[in-house]
Amino acid sequence: MPGLSRIIFCALILVRASAFSNDHSSDSLRYVWFTEKAKALVYKDYKSSLYYGRQALSFTRKMQSPRVECSALNQLGFICREAGKLDSAVCWYQQALALCDKYKLEKKKKAGTFMNLGGVYDIQGKYKSGLECFMQSLKLLGEINDSVSIGKALHNIATVLYEQGQNQKSIEYFRKALQWKLTYGDSLSATSTMTGEALSLINLRRYNEAIALLDKTLMIGKKSNDAGVIGRSYCYIGKAYDQKGDKQRARSYYEQSIDFLRRKDPISLTMALGR
Repeated sequence: MPGLSRIIFCALILVRASAFSNDHSSDSLRYVWFTEKAKALVYKDYKSSLYYGRQALSFTRKMQSPRVECSALNQLGFICREAGKLDSAVCWYQQALALCDKYKLEKKKKAGTFMNLGGVYDIQGKYKSGLECFMQSLKLLGEINDSVSIGKALHNIATVLYEQGQNQKSIEYFRKALQWKLTYGDSLSATSTMTGEALSLINLRRYNEAIALLDKTLMIGKKSNDAGVIGRSYCYIGKAYDQKGDKQRARSYYEQSIDFLRRKDPISLTMALGR
């Protein structure tokens, strides 16, 4: 199997390199090789991942391809974000945006970079800046009619509003996002948006509405056999009953969530308990 893995990895490098260079130049091959190495080490070795990401960036400049350079800058932002180096991530994403403006790169590339930058601002608690980025991304995505990504942008806007305590407004955006996701995505991906709306409803003490919505996510999770969705749905239904004052039902749902996730999805169990 290790031999097969090496063959697949080399084939991937050749295929990806062909997307950036008609003559399969050595710089293109090196860029792809360093990019794949950086990706492979993101969650294992931050310093090495950052090193390979920087090497990939250097070859994009030799290739004189602003579009590919923008991708490399976004990757460096991602590496730093996942390592918790948020200020560095912001710096990389801002460089990518400057490149988009300088070379008038396609709107999808710029929208994606705004989305990435907004995500970091959100983690930092800089909600105003995050919201501005997500709004800019939504505007660009609307101009190119990128239906799938519009749903994601609307969801991100709703999440920031929720985190700011603007529950009613967040519900409006969660519902817009849900319409786009159900129309252009799939019901399983829509469960995160439905859950977001339910949490906003809980904050507004509209518990029955929240429970009804979470019952739907639970049904979708069971139909799709998605352990994470099922376990989190049990957990949040328990939260709704808990805040409603029905401690007995709340305990029942919490226990179902813990039991299910312990068996099926221990990572989501940790996330659910954190909530």
